[in-house]
Amino acid sequence: MDAVQQRKNFEHMFRTFDVNGNGTLGFDDYAQMTNAIAAEWGLAEGSSEHSALMEVVRQDWAKLSAFADKNSDSRISMKEFVDYYIAEVSTDEGFEIQVNSMTEMVIGLVDRDGDGRIDEADYARLERIIGVSDPAAITASFAALDTDRDGVVTLGEIQQAAAQFHRPNGPSDPGNWILGPIG
Repeated sequence: MDAVQQRKNFEHMFRTFDVNGNGTLGFDDYAQMTNAIAAEWGLAEGSSEHSALMEVVRQDWAKLSAFADKNSDSRISMKEFVDYYIAEVSTDEGFEIQVNSMTEMVIGLVDRDGDGRIDEADYARLERIIGVSDPAAITASFAALDTDRDGVVTLGEIQQAAAQFHRPNGPSDPGNWILGPIG
């Protein structure tokens, strides 16, 4: 495993989740991103689907903040976030939890018809929500994840990408692209 690439991946994930760009994460960042995703998919605020999505986010935030917010200020710094994820994936059990969580998140948010496959247009919608606006970068990210080159990203490819993202072998791993290009 490439520890330098792993740190870069987790720093990139932090910057992706830091929606307001203030250098710390709070539930407000998670709620803002979740509401943007819900709006993109036409989930009306207060609907059962929107409420279910927000509940998952609340649970994820509660777990993250309970373990990562070392100074109990209700904000998570990049260091706290990265240290938490490195520790979490250092065990096989934590690794499996994180890989499955990321896989479920991506598939659940993007695979609207439930067939276990994501086409490039749907993937592009998610990438734009998380701040990737360059069409070439979106196409490159999708191409990296579509390892069998069949024009769709499957559940298996997302699982493989999530595993590579959390425990990368190096900068060329396709999984490093799961949240768009790392700057």
